[in-house]
Order: sequence, then C-alpha cells, then structure tokens
Amino acid sequence: MFVHVVDDADMGALVLPFRASGDPVAMADAFVEEMLQGFANQQRARSLNLATIHARDRQVRRFMEFCGSMPWEWGPVDVEDWTTHLVSGPKPIATSTVRAYQQAVALFCDYLVDPRYGWGERSMEMGA
Repeated sequence: MFVHVVDDADMGALVLPFRASGDPVAMADAFVEEMLQGFANQQRARSLNLATIHARDRQVRRFMEFCGSMPWEWGPVDVEDWTTHLVSGPKPIATSTVRAYQQAVALFCDYLVDPRYGWGERSMEMGA
C-alpha cells in the first residue's frame, strides 16, 4: 500500500491512501515516502521528541537529494561524498553536526534493513 503523508505540527502525521500511477518514478517516490513514514512511526513509538523526528526526516531527505538516488541505491561512497561536501567549501559545518546528520541516515538505514519491518522483501517486490 502506498501512502500520502500530511504532516501538521500540531496533530502529527496523518497517513492517507496514495494511489501511485503505473509510472515507476511515482511508485518509487511513494515507496520512499512510506519508508520515511514508517521510520517516523518507529521513532514516535519510542517516545522521541517530534523535533528530533522531524530533524532526522529532513536530514534523510537532504541526503537523498544530495545522492540523487533512492535508499536502495545508496552505498558507502555516497556517505563519504556527502560528508566531504558538508565539511568543505566556504561554510563547512561542525564535526558534531556532521555526526548528527550521519547518525540520522544510519538510523534510517538500520530501520530499513531490520527484517522485522519487511522493507527488504517489499523492495524486492518493487524491483528495487
């Protein structure tokens, strides 16, 4: 099932059915949104602060945008390139901030590969 998430700061996330067209890109985007929603739900179940959950979501999305690829396509070189990008240039960010960003992505990846959530099997069904 694909979902569309409407996020309201006061009410939390509301999950609505999403009907992706047969377009593979739309289906992949919807699948990623479902993964991110599941990750947020996992964190809510652990009573994490909404600000923490939203910050992690933003970092995962920024990483995905930097890579230009879907989570099932990521590899170690993507993290290395992203980290280099973050600490280089005219406005490098602090090491502690980079580690927090890396942790957000690592926690998301840990969630995806945890067999209790079934994302590996679902990814295979999607052809990912």
